[in-house]
Amino acid sequence: MEQSIQKLLSLFRIEFYVVLASAFITVALGEFNLLPVGELADDRKAEYVFNVVVILQMIITVPFALKIFSLNTKKSLHRYTFEKALLTYHRWSVLRLCLLLASTIVGVMSYYLTFSTTGLLCAAITFLTIIYCYPSSHHLRQYIDDCRNDLS
Repeated sequence: MEQSIQKLLSLFRIEFYVVLASAFITVALGEFNLLPVGELADDRKAEYVFNVVVILQMIITVPFALKIFSLNTKKSLHRYTFEKALLTYHRWSVLRLCLLLASTIVGVMSYYLTFSTTGLLCAAITFLTIIYCYPSSHHLRQYIDDCRNDLS
């Protein structure tokens, strides 16, 4: 059991660092002008549309990614075995990181396309939320304990 927990934690950390690296690579691509930088800087309508999309995506994605994880896993814990509970935890963690990464990349892309700092601010907020989702042994053990308590 302890070995499977450690294996899962190491896999989580690798996935977490891949997500962080993807966000940094997107910023680096923009800084080295490998992305279309400033293509829509003069177009006010496009800037407005990008700002609205980025703000709405951030407003929806951040609370959804933080809340849906606990709602979906805790409601159905009593139906799962230990391995299935770990798999479910892993699945929701990856989904949460992917949602937040997508929101971060859209914010960064919006910034580089329009040079509007709204996209950069939304990307920073979602990036900080990604850092909040760092996989720790404490969170995983708490999840396992909840799973055991619900099974008994």
